Amino acid sequence: MNEADKMLSEAIFRTIAAIEREKETAGKMPAHAMYEDLISKMRDALNSLYSQGRIRVGNTINSKYITTKTANGNK
Repeated sequence: MNEADKMLSEAIFRTIAAIEREKETAGKMPAHAMYEDLISKMRDALNSLYSQGRIRVGNTINSKYITTKTANGNK
């Protein structure tokens, strides 16, 4: 596993733990993270990156593409 994959795995783990804590604090049971909870957090993060102008998003035939933007806006 390369360094980027390790960082992503750790970020996902921390996000799952945060979802569990949020549910426990709110008294929601069971307090486990659902797949949809994690995907929602990811979607929120992508929307934030898009709003900040840090990524570009567009349609493909079957899905969407996501690319990073460089400082000058070209990729």
